[in-house]
Amino acid sequence: MAEITFQINDIHCEKCVEKIRQALENLAGLEEVHFDLDEKTIKIEGEADPIEIQKIIQEVGYTPIQLQNDDNQS
Repeated sequence: MAEITFQINDIHCEKCVEKIRQALENLAGLEEVHFDLDEKTIKIEGEADPIEIQKIIQEVGYTPIQLQNDDNQS
């Protein structure tokens, strides 16, 4: 299962989180979504297309920046 992390500096509260969560809920390949409001990040697990995730988040009014994941470090 792949893991994708996005920085979303313009999320501020649980309403922001819920808006993004609802927008992503029917996305094919999405397994789990984890938000960290303190770090302003969203971690997505599954096989969903990162470009599609970014597009959906932008459509609901936020600016996601895909971060490099640590999966390949030894």
